[in-house]
Order: sequence, then C-alpha cells, then structure tokens
Amino acid sequence: MTQSWLRAPRHPAALSECAAKLQEHNRSLKEYIAKLDAESVKEAMAGFGCDDKKLIVALCSRTKSQLKRTAAKYRELYDEDLREAVRGETSGDYGKLVDLSLAPKDVYFADMIDKACVGIGCSETTLIELFVTTKNADIAAGRKAWEGRTDKNLIDYLDDELTESYKHLQHLIFKILKGERDESGEVDEAAAVKQVEAIHKECDKGMFSDFKEQARAACRQKGLSGLPLRGSATVAASLPRGARRATTTASFIGDGSRCSRARA
Repeated sequence: MTQSWLRAPRHPAALSECAAKLQEHNRSLKEYIAKLDAESVKEAMAGFGCDDKKLIVALCSRTKSQLKRTAAKYRELYDEDLREAVRGETSGDYGKLVDLSLAPKDVYFADMIDKACVGIGCSETTLIELFVTTKNADIAAGRKAWEGRTDKNLIDYLDDELTESYKHLQHLIFKILKGERDESGEVDEAAAVKQVEAIHKECDKGMFSDFKEQARAACRQKGLSGLPLRGSATVAASLPRGARRATTTASFIGDGSRCSRARA
C-alpha cells in the first residue's frame, strides 16, 4: 500500500531548498575531510622519520579532486606546498608513487613526459600508456603545462626524442596530439575486425612493417582502447604473441619491432 506521504503534492520551491542545503552540507563535509587529511599528513611527517601508514591512508585513498582540496587546506594551515613537503619525507619507488599521486592531471602528464624521455632513448611503454589512456582535453592541458615550464614545443621535443627506431610511435602520438579521437565510448565492431586483420598483415612483414595507416585509423575510429581484442576472436588469437599481449591497438602500433621480436 502506497504511503500517504508519497502521494502528497511536491513543492518545487521546497525541493529546491532541500537540494541547496544538501549541497552546502556536502561542501562543508568535503572541506572538513580535507582539513582532517591535511592535519594527518602533518602529524605523519612530524619529528624524526615519517609515519608511512598514516600518510598512505590520508593521501593514497583519495581522488584527485579530494587531494586538490587537501593541498589547498595544507597550504592554508601551514603555508607549505603539500607535494614538496611529502617529497622531502619519502624516497624510492614509494616516494615516486606518492609524489605522482599528488600531482594535478596536467602536472602529472608533464612529469611523465619528462620521466619517459630522461637519459638515452625513451620509454615507449610509458608514452603509449600516457597518450592512449588520457583524454583529449587532458592531453591539451598537459601539453600546455609541459610547454609552460620548459619553454619548448612538445611536438618538436618528441620529434627529437623519437628517432627512426620509434617512427611508428611518433606517428601515433602526433596523431593523438591533434585531439581528434572520438571519445563517445562506442565501438565499431566491424571496423575492429578489419583493423585486427590489417595489423596482422603488417606484423607478418617483420622489419618492413609500417603501421602509419593503422595509427591513422585508430585515431579516427570510435573505441580506440581494446580494439584488437574486440573483433573476431579467431583473428585476434592468430596475432603474433607480442600483439596478443597488447591491450590496445596503440600498444603494438607504437612499437613495430615488437611484432618481429615476438616471432623470433
């Protein structure tokens, strides 16, 4: 039996007032949590050494938006930059993890460009994961952040870093940098099957493989992520071992030599 209060007429003005109060309460709660997290971080780093467990709970279980509020509150309470403070108290891979988790999206993108290209050569795996898994808008923001702090053009920089050995990866990244990928989330299954077949054909060419057309198609089509494994299971299973391990089309478009190494 329907409750009487459910049948009662609803007043838009009252509902709007309730919604506004809930939103205000939610904002206050988020600020309160940010204050608690900022204080926990300060306590974790007080004195000699660092309470890593407390630091992890306060920072590594939060979303980027939550961490942004915590950083702002930490600055407000202690007049210090949260990321720099934590960087001074942590080290090794653990320190890198916490440091990157605190980075805003655009700063993280810029940091990963530097980490991928440091020293001799570059990490193609890092660049593939960075560009393929990042949205168009975030790539544009990350590029702006990187160019702003280096006073260099990112395309020119990657053109110098990605030599002939990385020609397929270079082509893919430059296509992605245009920001023309369809991000609707839809996948063209028929196109996926055709692209798997085309990639398989190129892999068979070994050192003469050329994935420019596949990279161009991948950056135009819907549902780039996971494309080779979405099509015909039979065709996907027949790909070289290195290609089958890939979880995105770009994973092996970006490194043409991987196909020939897989057969060796």
